Amino acid sequence: MENTTSVNPNCSTIVDNCSTEASTNVSKNVGPYIDPMLNKANDVILITLMAVIMLSLGCTIELSVLKQEIRRPIGVGIGLLCQFILFPAVTFGLAHAFRLQQWDALGMIMLGTCPGGSISNLATYWSGGDVALSVIMTAASTAIGTGMMPLNLKKKIQLRRTIGSVMGLLAIATAITFNVLI
Repeated sequence: MENTTSVNPNCSTIVDNCSTEASTNVSKNVGPYIDPMLNKANDVILITLMAVIMLSLGCTIELSVLKQEIRRPIGVGIGLLCQFILFPAVTFGLAHAFRLQQWDALGMIMLGTCPGGSISNLATYWSGGDVALSVIMTAASTAIGTGMMPLNLKKKIQLRRTIGSVMGLLAIATAITFNVLI
C-alpha cells in the first residue's frame, strides 16, 4: 500500500506540515471571494426592493388616518415608553439574571435599545394592524433613538460598573445610529 500523503520537506512530521500550512492559509484566505459586480447588484436590488415596499406601504395609508394618529399621540407615547424604557430595562435584567460576561451583556443591551425598523411596518400590514401608527412609531423611534440609544447604554453600563474601556462603545453606538439614519 502506498502512502498518498504529501509532506512538506521543510517539516519533520505530517503534523508540522499541517499546522504550518494551515496557519499560513488561514491568514491569506479570510473569507469567500465575492465578485464586486455581484455585490453592487445585490445592493441595488435590495435598496430598490426596500424603496418599493416602503412606497407601497405609504400608499396604503390615508392622510386623514395619519393626521388622526398624530393628533392622538397616546399610541406613539406608549410605544416610545416601551421602546426606550421597558425593553432596555428587561434586556438589562435578563443580562444581569443570566450573569452574562461584559461584552455579551453589552451586545444584548445594545439590541434592546435599538429603535424599530421598517420591516415592522411590513409585518403590521401583513397582520392587519394599524400601519399608520407603525409608520409614525418607526419615524419617531428612529429620530429619538439617536439620543436615547447612547443614553440607555450609558445608564446600563454604569449600572453594571463596567465603565472602563466600554465607554468607547457609546461612540460606536452613536455612529451606528447615525449610519442607520443616512
